[in-house]
Amino acid sequence: MSFMRLGTRIAVINDTNEILLSKRGDFGVWALPGGRVDSGELLHESAIREVREETGLEVEIVRPIGLYFQEGRSRMNVLYQAKPIGGELFKRSDETLDNRFFAPDQLPEDLFGQFYIDHAFTQETYVYTIKTSFLELLKLDLKLRWRWLQNLFAGRPEPQFVQFKVYAVGMVFDAGRKSVVMIDGELPRLESHGKENLSELIATKFHPDKKWKWVGLWQNTSTNTLEFVFESVDNSTSHTFAPLDAISSERDRKIAQLSLRQSSEIWLEIE
Repeated sequence: MSFMRLGTRIAVINDTNEILLSKRGDFGVWALPGGRVDSGELLHESAIREVREETGLEVEIVRPIGLYFQEGRSRMNVLYQAKPIGGELFKRSDETLDNRFFAPDQLPEDLFGQFYIDHAFTQETYVYTIKTSFLELLKLDLKLRWRWLQNLFAGRPEPQFVQFKVYAVGMVFDAGRKSVVMIDGELPRLESHGKENLSELIATKFHPDKKWKWVGLWQNTSTNTLEFVFESVDNSTSHTFAPLDAISSERDRKIAQLSLRQSSEIWLEIE
């Protein structure tokens, strides 16, 4: 069975509004630091670790920016904004040929992921699908296989992606945000197998006419379970709403309460 492969990308922006980019050793392009998430690791801790390993900098997370699903690869990157708080910038590392800060209007030409950088300099939250042609996916797969062999022969075998349990949870509030739509007494919840964007997964199964906003993350590191929570509002009377105090599941009640308090930042609950 396929599963969602999780990674992080990190937009480190310094006090002069420059962004940190690494020149990747495998593809030879400039990109944001990032990598796969380890077992038992919180997403934001993965982001901090990746920056430290690839660039030498210690950073502090400022906010989550968005979810970026790579169509055709069962891969989703969580993009964070961070600021440097210490460490010393490596000129290069085992994974990078160079590491530098760039002004947003002076980015290098051989750049991968312009959309990540554009999004990092806004205050919006994104749920984004990266569409790639079959030919480009094939080229990428060959490059990744070649990198895997190179690392193996260099004595640095790449770990396999962890098979996290990834769920999309959908909340449809009424216009007054005092009640939510329930299905069989619970919030709509679906496990992802990496076939589509998480908001599309919820929409396809439950509410295809809704626009979903990412509002929260519930993570249990002991079971490698993550629930990405999305919210929408329904002004109609076409659904049966349940008052928040009538939600029987303590977990779902907590999710609804956290989302009600959410303003512009993504809430995080660790179990």
